[in-house]
Amino acid sequence: MVRRSLLLPIVILAVLRAVAFAELISPKIELDSTQYDFGKVTQGEVVEHTFTIKNSGKKILRIIRVTPSCGCTVAKIKKTLLAPNETASLKVRFDTEGFMGNKVKTVTIYSNDPDSQVVVLTIKGVVLSDLETEPDRLQFLNIKRGQIVSKVIKAKIRDGSKAKIVGIVSNSPYIDVKEISRKNGARNLEVSLKADFKGKSFKGRVTIYLRKRYRWAINIPVLATVEG
Repeated sequence: MVRRSLLLPIVILAVLRAVAFAELISPKIELDSTQYDFGKVTQGEVVEHTFTIKNSGKKILRIIRVTPSCGCTVAKIKKTLLAPNETASLKVRFDTEGFMGNKVKTVTIYSNDPDSQVVVLTIKGVVLSDLETEPDRLQFLNIKRGQIVSKVIKAKIRDGSKAKIVGIVSNSPYIDVKEISRKNGARNLEVSLKADFKGKSFKGRVTIYLRKRYRWAINIPVLATVEG
């Protein structure tokens, strides 16, 4: 028992030394940054940024794969095997077409670094919409059952945008939408709701289709409640 108790600290020390030595000779992934803020861009712009990857370890660093968070984001790296102190460029491209508001996209790097097998890069910013609507949602509250009520939405393509409105529809037989006037590039849309739906509340939407490089849609929620 005495011999075993004396050997245990020696074994533990040997294991710790082996682990420390392995860390010294392992590959080590290092990045110039893990986040890029692109600020404010207009809808349809392509955001690009290049991250620099360095192997600050003692063995070859292998980039196993690079995975973007969605199809709108592309990540390309030409060199996947990095010798000690060697660097590689990872180019990230985010197409903002069809997006608006605050956006966060990620790119995940998988490598053979034993301490950082997974590294997540982030690009973020604000995408300004091609279409400005006022209001951005409609509410018809406490209306009488069977009553028809109307409100107006002002829809305008943002100055400088090449997008065009190519369609305006509703998703419900209880909602009717029509253009009633145009002035200074803005369209006034009359949205009428007929309170014949079942239940005491209703959720629908008006959809405005836009086209620039391709077609996409912006939805305007329509909410209603009825009395009785």
